[in-house]
Amino acid sequence: MLDRIFTWFESRYSPVALADDRQPPMGLWRFYWYFIRQFRAAYRLRMIIVAVAAIVDAMLPIFVGLIVACSPAPSPATSSRRMGRCSL
Repeated sequence: MLDRIFTWFESRYSPVALADDRQPPMGLWRFYWYFIRQFRAAYRLRMIIVAVAAIVDAMLPIFVGLIVACSPAPSPATSSRRMGRCSL
């Protein structure tokens, strides 16, 4: 099964397939861009997914705080006030 997955990826990406000169350029950023430009769309999609995941991860304490704020209070008087705010 893994062999089929590796074959699928290998058929779609070759690190030197699009290059006229098979020697990667000198310099760190040129070297990175040499390989990234061959799959720009996948790289951009990955960056967007990572950014969204980071935002969701940073907002988790806010969501947990909202859930805790909506939990029932010990007395009925404070409970009705809290639940009124949480019934969005």
